[in-house]
Amino acid sequence: MITLQSLITRNETEFVVSELGNDLVMMNTKSGSYIGLNEVSADIWRQLEHPAKATQIISHLQSLYEVSEDVCETETLECLNAMLKQGLIRYN
Repeated sequence: MITLQSLITRNETEFVVSELGNDLVMMNTKSGSYIGLNEVSADIWRQLEHPAKATQIISHLQSLYEVSEDVCETETLECLNAMLKQGLIRYN
């Protein structure tokens, strides 16, 4: 489970990514399944161009959106853990 101090990286080897407006559409090259990321999830993915801690991602999202720290923290961790379950990311 990803926590605030987890260092997160993309799992780019298994996914092909295409932008669709502010959203992203991703295809898993092993299973052929598709995953859609909304604007906020896509911003998280873009932030992970380089490995980042969850706290860094939360700070970045707060600079983009009007959201309280508590809500941003909770929803970002939920999103990151969902991305982890889908195999989009890894963490240490």
